[in-house]
Amino acid sequence: MKTLFSWPLRRYFIFILLSVLLPAIGLAVYVGFDRSSEDALQAQKEALWVARSIASHKEGIINSTYRMLMTLSDIPEIVKLEQPACNEILKDLLKRHSLYHTLLIADSYGDYIASAIPIPKDSKNVSDRPYFIRAKKNGTFQIGEYAVGRTSGKKSLHFAYPILDETGNTKSFIIAAHDVSTFGYFFEQKNLPKGSTLKITDRNGNILYRYPHNDKFIGKSIPISQWEKIKTNEIEGTYISFDLYMQERFYAFRRIDFTDQKGDLYIQVGIPKHIVFARAKDILFKHLISLFIISLIAIILSYFIGHYFFLLPIKRLVNASHQLSKGDLKTRVIEEHRTLELSKLSHAFNEMATSLNNREIEHHALKEELEQRVIDRTSKLEALNNELRDFAHIVSHDLKAPLRAVNQLIRWVLEDSPESFSIEGKKQMDLIIKRIKHMNMLIDGILEYSQAGYIKEKEEYINLNFLIKEVIDTLSPPNNIHVIINNNLPIIKGDKIQFAQLFQNLISNSIKSIDKVIGKIIIECIEEDTQWKFIIIDNGCGIEKKHHEKIFEVFQKLKTNDKEETTGIGLSIVKKIISAYGGKIWVESEIGKGASFIFILPKERKE
Repeated sequence: MKTLFSWPLRRYFIFILLSVLLPAIGLAVYVGFDRSSEDALQAQKEALWVARSIASHKEGIINSTYRMLMTLSDIPEIVKLEQPACNEILKDLLKRHSLYHTLLIADSYGDYIASAIPIPKDSKNVSDRPYFIRAKKNGTFQIGEYAVGRTSGKKSLHFAYPILDETGNTKSFIIAAHDVSTFGYFFEQKNLPKGSTLKITDRNGNILYRYPHNDKFIGKSIPISQWEKIKTNEIEGTYISFDLYMQERFYAFRRIDFTDQKGDLYIQVGIPKHIVFARAKDILFKHLISLFIISLIAIILSYFIGHYFFLLPIKRLVNASHQLSKGDLKTRVIEEHRTLELSKLSHAFNEMATSLNNREIEHHALKEELEQRVIDRTSKLEALNNELRDFAHIVSHDLKAPLRAVNQLIRWVLEDSPESFSIEGKKQMDLIIKRIKHMNMLIDGILEYSQAGYIKEKEEYINLNFLIKEVIDTLSPPNNIHVIINNNLPIIKGDKIQFAQLFQNLISNSIKSIDKVIGKIIIECIEEDTQWKFIIIDNGCGIEKKHHEKIFEVFQKLKTNDKEETTGIGLSIVKKIISAYGGKIWVESEIGKGASFIFILPKERKE
């Protein structure tokens, strides 16, 4: 991905223009959002005002109903429960008030006594209605919930007022069934934005009236998310929520508390959010279009001016630079340009090209001289290495010859004149033989060390599974020591003899360190991204932490449980072989807890 610092110059010109124009665009957007916030606040205020107006109107209707029922409760015929007279009074009153479906009187058991309309035979009791139960219990005026009237069969909101006898006890109730379809008359006259909604709900959240589409929603519950927001201790408030059509709206609500039961009715007005923001969006759109046109004109002008005065001269410099990078150090550019700065830049470029040409001539001469020195020193180093290996062979041969002679002479003396030596003398002679053997081992170790790490030009692929099995068979570990190969070992490329020597020294070292009745040596290999990780674990006597580095040095050895003496060269040979193949080796061990020799080899060796 291109970064800011890798842009072409033309893009910088555009960037500078945008840097000037963006604050103006940002200001326009800020003003638009600020206007949107103001419009949202104003919409919430308007919605709340409408909710208050409708709530006030409904409170007036409820109060009128309350006074009407209270007046009826004082009429003698109704107090005495004279059925014919009560029916006539209720019928006459129903004709005057179109807001009600019916008016009726019920005794304290809920049975109908009188009604403004005929009472169906299968419906003559209201004792199970919640409003009736509350009115009977509290002896007060009560407002009911959404229900379908049992006498009218229509969707209604019931009001109940108790009639008291001479002792002050409730003996009957006057009930009015309000027609919920008339709830929206007042709201429909309000001048609200298109798409606004009104919901009037009872104390349980059931819709008594909804504008628009009243018939579709009446009797249904409002969404739980909205009900939780309005069913609070606040008498009024505003919030934002989604309606049943997943359209976001600004809502305002007002609670009506007329009876001793808080939350008799809830008025809720909703205004679509997109309508509220329409005017602010229109203004913002016009501002952005104007700024876009100005920006487009400025960009086009900057494009042509920048191209003519800057980009063409710079392009010539770039082409000359490419020629310079390809090795054409004699390339030059014209120094006459329309701007002073570019003329200076061209002059500096030509001076640089001349300087580079001169340095290239010097560098070529130095390179040839250095290459010759490397060839000479490499030849000398190879000669010294060959002489060192030849010297190691000669020393090995010259030292071993007298040692073999001394060893043979002692054996002849012991065989020819065994009675000439005391027991102590024989012990001394055995010690001399043992020291001669150790000296032979030391000479062999030096010879092996001098040859270790030299990688042959012709290598072969080695299956380590077969190689290690051959090494184990060669070592012939005691019966109490078990060598376990945990997983399948890889096939690697290298010198088979050196890798056999590597594993032979490591496994032999583990065998010699084991001091347990049952010995165990575990060999495993872990494949990593770019390398192989080999681990050889034993349950031997362990190695102190202070010796972890020392054991890989030449002639450094630790005491082991093996009766034979060691040369102290084996692990140094191992390290030298691994280093030659680009790897490294280390040990993890504690006294008495065995040792883990770990080494890594790269899958692809760097030459």
